[in-house]
Amino acid sequence: HAGGIDAGLRNVLRLKPFDGEAFLEAVKDARLVVSVEEHSIHGGLGGILAECLAEAGAGVKLKRLGLEDKFADGYGTQEQVRRQNGLDSSSIYESIREVL
Repeated sequence: HAGGIDAGLRNVLRLKPFDGEAFLEAVKDARLVVSVEEHSIHGGLGGILAECLAEAGAGVKLKRLGLEDKFADGYGTQEQVRRQNGLDSSSIYESIREVL
């Protein structure tokens, strides 16, 4: 429970083959699924999760966080670039709060 948000975390090590059944089981009681990617949100994990949720008729909201169709803004350390692109922990938290 961080800031009033009850959350779970899953690290997806590979996109293919994707274990849709395990994913759906993990989110069966969720109100919101958030994917976080340090690259384009198009054609990545968020898209796979969207397809899986839609095909199962899961009725769970999905928020994809990552880069739009562009290169990352800024330069510096990994943490600095994450912050500049809204992918640091504070930005992720605020994005989730806005949706909930």
